[in-house]
Amino acid sequence: MKKVYNYIFYTILLVVIPITVAFAGTAPRLTILSPEIGKTITSGTQTVIAISLYDQEGDIDESTMKLYLDGKDVTSKANKSVFLVTYTSENLEQIGKHTFSFDVKDREGNESQVNGYFFVVKSVTEKRVFSYNGSIGFGGEYDKQASTSTIGTARLNMYGSVIGSIDYSLNLEFTNEESSDQQRVSTYRLDIASSIGDFSVGDTTPSFTDYSINGARVFGVDLAPQFGPIGFELVYGQSYKAVESPETYRQMIYGGKLKIGNRDKFYWGLSLLKVKDDKDSLTNPQNVTPKDNLVLSTDFSLNLLKGVLGLKLEANESMLNEDINAGASDFSDFELPINTEDWEWLFTINEHIVPIMPGLTNLAAKGSIRIGPIYNNTLNFEYSYVGPSYYSLANSGITNDNSGFNVWDTVWLLDRRLYIYGSYQNYRNNLENTLSSTTKSQGFSSNINIYPNDYLTINGGASLLNTSDNVNVDTQNISTDAGVTRNMDVLGVNSYINFSTNVNLYRDKETTSNDSETYSFRTGLSSYFDNLPLSTRAVVGYDFGTQNSLYLEGWGEYRFLKNESLITSLGAVYESGPNMLDITSGVSADMIYGIKLESNFEYITNTGDLNLSIFALREF
Repeated sequence: MKKVYNYIFYTILLVVIPITVAFAGTAPRLTILSPEIGKTITSGTQTVIAISLYDQEGDIDESTMKLYLDGKDVTSKANKSVFLVTYTSENLEQIGKHTFSFDVKDREGNESQVNGYFFVVKSVTEKRVFSYNGSIGFGGEYDKQASTSTIGTARLNMYGSVIGSIDYSLNLEFTNEESSDQQRVSTYRLDIASSIGDFSVGDTTPSFTDYSINGARVFGVDLAPQFGPIGFELVYGQSYKAVESPETYRQMIYGGKLKIGNRDKFYWGLSLLKVKDDKDSLTNPQNVTPKDNLVLSTDFSLNLLKGVLGLKLEANESMLNEDINAGASDFSDFELPINTEDWEWLFTINEHIVPIMPGLTNLAAKGSIRIGPIYNNTLNFEYSYVGPSYYSLANSGITNDNSGFNVWDTVWLLDRRLYIYGSYQNYRNNLENTLSSTTKSQGFSSNINIYPNDYLTINGGASLLNTSDNVNVDTQNISTDAGVTRNMDVLGVNSYINFSTNVNLYRDKETTSNDSETYSFRTGLSSYFDNLPLSTRAVVGYDFGTQNSLYLEGWGEYRFLKNESLITSLGAVYESGPNMLDITSGVSADMIYGIKLESNFEYITNTGDLNLSIFALREF
């Protein structure tokens, strides 16, 4: 009987272990770009630590990035993205060996780390007053889609310091590409940072509040002096150039902000933003009128209990004049107690103002509370209100006449091997009953990630969104997904096997012909060969429901030469539903004089789209 039990036990092991070994998460791949391991650096000079990141699933968690120099955490001073992390050290004076390390996780918890070191030797020359690093590149792109276009691009990126205490960065990109609205695509920007503030000129991206101006591209000047806890920001520039087709007025932006405190602890800001069209910039407009816009904003943040409790608030009040052709004037039915022409420098007052009487209709506000991390939990709550008459011409992404709240929570247990996320949202429009119907949306989403060990990842999620009004809208969108990933290293091949599934159901209770459903399955294998300069990926899947489609994907990369200075790749994706074959290839080569050449090709059979690009880069 004991032999029978042993036989059953080992049989189960033989079945379960291969299945378990078949799945895991793909950790990000990290490469140290600079400095070279063991490099010798002269004392008193800056050192740039640059690390490239690549993650197959594209789910790098930027919040987990940690960069250490000589054991000191310098993460907050680094420039971080999901593709590249750079840190420019202070002038290093200490002679000897210096170490650095960087680690990061993806959203599935897979962790990667790199370590490096360099040496600082005594300077035998005078310290440089001016330092620089950067790159220069040239390239072209041929794109054949609905219309054929050939685009040329030249880039210059340079950064460094002046007199050791002033940092600068210069970013130039010249291209003949044209946007659909005929606005300029080329960018030019110079940033200067010092102990008394920051200065930007060219294509600046100022940010006052979420609902005022928040990263809009302004060609001009952004000056932000800082004197201890008190700071200012002044913005001047052009957001749109005049274009006859489509009719677009030249638009100017003027703004100022007072800032008190530190966003890590206590912060309060007060800002005023003016956006005005140049009514003389178009010769004979037929479909547009010049506008004038004024936004007064205040924002506040407070962090207590060592950052466990966080509070953020902002309020914005706007005034919009929809037609300033006639200039400032009184209203037709009553006379104002002020001379409107005296205030035209600030805002054009006439009968085209929206709204006539300020109030909640032209208010945009947002408030949020964060509790955590505490007891393995972080809870967030956010409420927003945007009135039907609120407008900021410097922020085109705002949806007005909308209010509601969103609450979300993240819990981690079992030494961070279990993550649980959940959220609920509730929004509605027609805040002042100015529409014929009121649309409401309610939804929730949840996600769970399990990491039983360092090689296995299990994840799943679900979301539901209901949208309805009291007339003819009643829809429901349900989505679920699940996946398992396993990492294994067999015979010098580091492989990641993944299985995932997704279900999406759309139901329209008013018009059932709009209903749709999609069920998708994917299984894939990614391999990195230790003894060969080769990486491969293969995926097979099937979609069925409203449209049935077979999915096939293959990709490979081979690195030639001893130092892997020549890299080639070839890939293809086939979908039987649209009868589409997407073919891609690429070549990357290190040339003479430190020039790096990259070329990419893509062709899509069912649409005839063709894209070919080539770019040369030289770092200095």
